[in-house]
Amino acid sequence: GDGAAVQTADKAVAAAPNNADALAARGWAQAGIRQWPQAEAAFREALKADPRHVRALVGLATTLTEQGRPAEAEAEARKATEIDQQAAEAFAALGLALLKKDPAKNWGEAINQAQQGNFLNPKSVVTQLIVGQIFEAAGRYNEAISAYDKALEVDTGFTAARLAKVKVQMRQNPKTAVAEACKVAAELAASADMQMLCANSLLLSGEYQKAIHYLEKAAQLSPSMSEAHL
Repeated sequence: GDGAAVQTADKAVAAAPNNADALAARGWAQAGIRQWPQAEAAFREALKADPRHVRALVGLATTLTEQGRPAEAEAEARKATEIDQQAAEAFAALGLALLKKDPAKNWGEAINQAQQGNFLNPKSVVTQLIVGQIFEAAGRYNEAISAYDKALEVDTGFTAARLAKVKVQMRQNPKTAVAEACKVAAELAASADMQMLCANSLLLSGEYQKAIHYLEKAAQLSPSMSEAHL
């Protein structure tokens, strides 16, 4: 989630403009700071250089899902699973796309696909994150937290899992989650999502004045985050 990752990826692309790995890295760096259209463009450039680049296909599926285009995302994720049947994150991305496409109808298939990714590589933090998100969508919060914890066992600094875990804790008991949300926001000062989560927890508790600082910080870190401006 550090903006410096984009600058580093840009250097890689400048050194090798047609290198699929460099272009895919740029896409993931941009996705990390929620620049979804830019990330999509980078992944498509990577796939022009190498149409079978699984990491770029997974990235493209992820960015399409985040932009509210799950049917397109499903198609890209399926391509990735067909090219590499051992790609854990491809199965996880497919599960997430299916969930977003129709949560009620597709939940069972979505969790099966994501758990297949988990079976292939239980140490994939992205796969564990998606397993948690799918459980969370069904209101199965304890299982969601378990998946997020597994991701954090592998990578204690995995911001997305920490963010997701605090979100679940807020759903379970908003008032008791305020301290944890704002503690993590202080530790992850470069994460706009985390600043926003802390702000939301304060708003839910009626602490509006305290929330302003975190809202302003979220808007500064991610100018495209409409929720923070609102």
